[in-house]
Amino acid sequence: MNKLAANAYAAPADVSKAGRPSVVLPTITFLSIIAGSLLLFLLLVAGPFAWLLRDGLGPDSTTSTWTNALMRLFWTFYWGPATVFTGTGLMILLFLRRRLIRSTRQASLNLPETPA
Repeated sequence: MNKLAANAYAAPADVSKAGRPSVVLPTITFLSIIAGSLLLFLLLVAGPFAWLLRDGLGPDSTTSTWTNALMRLFWTFYWGPATVFTGTGLMILLFLRRRLIRSTRQASLNLPETPA
């Protein structure tokens, strides 16, 4: 007597594990949305604000030239390192999400055959 004859309603172990939802993909998606929103905020809100404040406001403000202006902008409120770090993290998360979706799709296409 084989295993299927003992319980006609039981599925093989490999097939029952194939359809289980994973918590990894929603977590990576959520983190990529957060990182993308933070990067958008840094570029559209904090960047122009740092650009305005880089030389100072008021009567004692100074003007800066091309290279000096970019360096001052980069280090004002640590806007540059925060933007680079957030952008790099977003690219890594998007790469991992794409790889996970491809592997999940490939695994769902290669389901093991069930015995008749």
